[in-house]
Amino acid sequence: MEPPKKNFVMNLGAVGKSIFYRMACDCTDPDCDLTMEFEANPNDKALYVYLSKKLRNSAYWGYSEDWELFDCISFNWLRILINKFKMCWQIVVNGYIEVEETFIIKEEHHINSFFDAVEEGVSFIEALQEAMEEDKNAQA
Repeated sequence: MEPPKKNFVMNLGAVGKSIFYRMACDCTDPDCDLTMEFEANPNDKALYVYLSKKLRNSAYWGYSEDWELFDCISFNWLRILINKFKMCWQIVVNGYIEVEETFIIKEEHHINSFFDAVEEGVSFIEALQEAMEEDKNAQA
């Protein structure tokens, strides 16, 4: 028996001249999901695609055996404290902190769902632009 397929791409609906999708990451953590927005711009007849994702930076990242003295004393609390100070210092000096996070698409079904969402978004925008053109021609 084949396991049930995951719903990787969910249509969240259309608002105004935009259509929204939520794309699930392969890691299955909902905080890792990606939001896609397809927006029509009537001024230049362009299609805008926005991809947004929650980014996180953790002071707990970077565990290393180097912080263990002997086998019984752990200085991880010191490493975490130093990482927190580094992050704060970057914000004070630069005004921002650089964060990088990965979004995973690995299965064929997942990739096909992504392409289907892009095609559906483009079709939505094209239909919206045609309706605006017809509206404009009817008013003239």
